[in-house]
Amino acid sequence: MKKHPEKKTGKGYFRFKKFVAIFSVYYLVFIAVFAWIDYYSEEVYNPLPFLILGFIIATVASAIHLRHGGKSRVDDLAKKL
Repeated sequence: MKKHPEKKTGKGYFRFKKFVAIFSVYYLVFIAVFAWIDYYSEEVYNPLPFLILGFIIATVASAIHLRHGGKSRVDDLAKKL
């Protein structure tokens, strides 16, 4: 069975599955940090702005990570997902 050629964007190959896995790792790290801050703060913060900010930051970080094309521990964590 033949494999379809992948579209090339930037330096590396863009794979949606890999993007989602790396995005998940970055987003979970951001949410864990926010939950830790919220737990130890004396005020209760509205989580909606932080969730939206986390989504934007994780999207940008994932795009930069895939464009760079290097291997890191984030790739190992994403592979385990």
